[in-house]
Amino acid sequence: MPSVLLPSAYLPPVSFFTAINSGGDVLIEQYDNYCKQTYRNRCRIATAGGVQTLTVPVVKSNSPKQLMKDVRISDHGEWRHQHWNALESAYMNSPFFMYYQDDFRPFYEKRYEFLIDFNTELTMRIMELAGIHKQLKLTESYTRNTVGIADLRAIVEPGVQEPEHPKNYWQVFKQKYGFLPNLSAVDLLFNMGPEFTLYTTGVVASGSNTETVNASAEEHNRAINLMKGFMDNGKPKVGIFWYDYVNNALFGVEKGDVEKYMDQGNVVTYPKLHKTYWQNQHNRAVANNDTDSIFYKEHNYTLIPRGEVFWENSSFYVNVGSWVNGIIDGQQCIDKNKLRELIIDEFNLPENFVFRIDRHWDIGHGWSEERFE
Repeated sequence: MPSVLLPSAYLPPVSFFTAINSGGDVLIEQYDNYCKQTYRNRCRIATAGGVQTLTVPVVKSNSPKQLMKDVRISDHGEWRHQHWNALESAYMNSPFFMYYQDDFRPFYEKRYEFLIDFNTELTMRIMELAGIHKQLKLTESYTRNTVGIADLRAIVEPGVQEPEHPKNYWQVFKQKYGFLPNLSAVDLLFNMGPEFTLYTTGVVASGSNTETVNASAEEHNRAINLMKGFMDNGKPKVGIFWYDYVNNALFGVEKGDVEKYMDQGNVVTYPKLHKTYWQNQHNRAVANNDTDSIFYKEHNYTLIPRGEVFWENSSFYVNVGSWVNGIIDGQQCIDKNKLRELIIDEFNLPENFVFRIDRHWDIGHGWSEERFE
């Protein structure tokens, strides 16, 4: 089988390991230019509030271009603590989290200087736990001559197509949200444990041994296309969100590529309303008796900080309430810069987007301030 050449990624998606299992040894590119708003420094996990993106902050380079191997991790904020808390909260009820948690916790206690080292060691740990016995090494230089190698370095670039979904597997919140594709591979590992390989290739785990089924050329190509389609397309998006300022995380995110809605005219907004989304999630939580869900506990969608990303006359804006200035219930509890970074990463926005403050988006205000019936 040809070796597989991949970009570096933080807790890569399941499709990343589908590609790994479809080929021979694994090469991770470290001499390409770092690209923001890709899986190089972020991953997606399933939480009680829906899909959540975890982003590793990086030190901003003084140069417009920077090699991936030179990207340093920023100590801005308590992101390690926040990421581990998010993983623990999301998967504490999964079948295998308790079994694997001690393998991952040290990564959030140790300080890594470079993103490439952090990503690579996490990827190798997932491969080890999943029983993927392939050699993984970093590239020694950048080359365009990749004859005999499955070159997937460009999969983080814009313009890729959505693939067919991979095999479904059991997820903690599947009854609430249905199957959620394109999540980090830890979602598969924590939910399915030793069966990880069953869902990423024709390898079926049995105890400490594995029986390997050689991938055909057709299976190999399918894995490559799957991987390409599941990487973020890098296009700017419009949408809605809520902000958990305690854990510095966005949740309840709904979004779509801005170009998809350009027929709206000079102002482009996402078609789904906060009220509609919250009421649907509330009804699901009640039907499933999910008493731990924020959607179950809170009827009123306006009582948690929320915002809307929209496009107007070639610029991006984010509608928010006065809460964005940091004061909630008389206490300073919002870091506007941290919120800005989260929005840029989640919606692929330029750094110069503008916050617009309007009373409609204040806490306790909205289309209807009444509780759901």
